[in-house]
Amino acid sequence: MESLNINTVQNVEISNKIAGVGDRILAYMFDTLVILAYFMFVGLISYFIETTLDKVVAYLIVVFPYGFYDLIAETFFNGQSFGKKIMKIRVVRINGTQATFYNYFIRWIFRLIDISISAGVIGLVTMIINGKGQRLGDIAAGTTVVRLKRKNNIANTIYQEIKDDYKPVFVNVQNLTEKDIKTINKVYQHLKRAEQNNDNINLAYKTKNRVEQAIKQQSELNPMPFFETILKDYNYYNKS
Repeated sequence: MESLNINTVQNVEISNKIAGVGDRILAYMFDTLVILAYFMFVGLISYFIETTLDKVVAYLIVVFPYGFYDLIAETFFNGQSFGKKIMKIRVVRINGTQATFYNYFIRWIFRLIDISISAGVIGLVTMIINGKGQRLGDIAAGTTVVRLKRKNNIANTIYQEIKDDYKPVFVNVQNLTEKDIKTINKVYQHLKRAEQNNDNINLAYKTKNRVEQAIKQQSELNPMPFFETILKDYNYYNKS
């Protein structure tokens, strides 16, 4: 399986497994089942509709979600459709960071060529030849699809409880490795127990600066709330 290798500013290489063709086909099949179930539901409702105007409205209710399904799902579910969630794969930018609406939009536009017109042949051939798991839409959008890490020792890497409605602050926390997170947590736990002196204050700010460099994002938070937020964000993006 191909990997997407990324070098952080700390010269640490992060390797993300690119989603295999089989994973993406299965995700597509699951999405198709979701759409078919939706068609059946709306069709059942429209069966009881008598007026022509209401039938037209029902038709539009079917067509709109079908046409925009992937764009809407990937935009609101962090690069995942329902099929991708089941297969534990996600759309990301080619540098490994979270994709934007623009990236999702370009991928969606090119679905017409990659999947609709060619019955998926162009997208499949392009992914196989490309070597980075990219169909034409991914190449144009600067994205690929990667497998999410399946952690057996997840209890050792989740250090903060998060609520269901938690909103992450630092998107690029995904650039950090599990080793990075463990180091941050050790510093965080040490500082929680340690007395306030110059050495510990210097350690806190030095660590904060290193983390900011790694995620390429500055923060006005003091070190302790900053570390806590980083740990929560990492937990958010790596939860099963």
